[in-house]
Amino acid sequence: MHPFLFIVIYVALVYLRPQEYMPGLAGFPLLPIFLVLALVAWLMHREKNFEASQHWLLPGLILAMMASLAANGWFGGALNILTEFYPVVILFYLVSTGVDSLERERRFTALIAVLSTVLAWHGIGQKETGTGWTGATTVAGGRITYLGIFNDPNDLAQTFVMSLPMAAYQFSRVRNVAIKAMIAGAMLVITYGIYLTNSRGGVLALAGIAGLYTWHRWGIVKAALAGMAMLPLAIYAPSRMGELSAEESSAAGRVEAWYEGIQMFLQSPILGVGKGMFVEHHHLTAHNSIVLVMGELGIVGYSLWFAFVGLSVFMLYRLVRLPLPERTPELWREQVAIGRMLLFSFAGFLIGAFFLSRSYNILLVIL
Repeated sequence: MHPFLFIVIYVALVYLRPQEYMPGLAGFPLLPIFLVLALVAWLMHREKNFEASQHWLLPGLILAMMASLAANGWFGGALNILTEFYPVVILFYLVSTGVDSLERERRFTALIAVLSTVLAWHGIGQKETGTGWTGATTVAGGRITYLGIFNDPNDLAQTFVMSLPMAAYQFSRVRNVAIKAMIAGAMLVITYGIYLTNSRGGVLALAGIAGLYTWHRWGIVKAALAGMAMLPLAIYAPSRMGELSAEESSAAGRVEAWYEGIQMFLQSPILGVGKGMFVEHHHLTAHNSIVLVMGELGIVGYSLWFAFVGLSVFMLYRLVRLPLPERTPELWREQVAIGRMLLFSFAGFLIGAFFLSRSYNILLVIL
């Protein structure tokens, strides 16, 4: 049996988390059960491709996390890394080798778009009453949230931004007018969800995707002009973007955290201060995924992390930039289109991650 069905169920549970708000499922280990089922089906499935370098870079990164803690004297913490990250590592191998055909790529990215739409719809209802159907409540200033890994508005905005290119891809390939209208509605719901998170990183990531698309479609000059035209809207729109300045407390705190992270790297340049130990050296987390890895894991861990992420983006970039002769098979053109979609999703995620400490986020591993 192909593991794809169990992968889809597991990812859906990671997003929707019914076990956290449905009384009948409280305490029931839904996620571990379906992760094991997916792993068993994956092990029984013969066709697996491990050619991509990311398949050894991720285990190397986990070893670097363990070494960073051991080097700083916490050997028990090094063992805890295995407990903390084994679901992430397993999911990476499941998705990277289990979503192994054009049709499965289409279905999987459609799934992410649908799940994000559900989370955004939850947020719309939550904004009206203060509490969503899950029991999750809004936070400071009425910013929407969800449960689990999405209980922070910034994380919610990041997954919304990541899913928009996936929804746009589905919109571009269907011909049925009714289905197109449904997908367009879902994209509006997701975009409104980004607005309701009131996440400045989310707004910047959305603007970044729009700019990259404009550049790709119409060239850099028109992209620059469109960016200048949209700047006043971003600044004066009713959101926290208008508060952004070097003197504003949140921005100032981020700059200070970046400085402290660089100091940690300079003090422990090889293995860093230890995975998860940034806040032991500074009262705030890094608020920057690059600085967080540099400070916590040093040059060894940072090199592995950057190669893991950077190589994925570079592979997609190479795919998108390939010249396609007129007689190129339609299936290959479709694969290039999916690569373009994923490149935009990566861009949105990484722009948001520049302002957040999401270096080891499960969504990044899924991407």
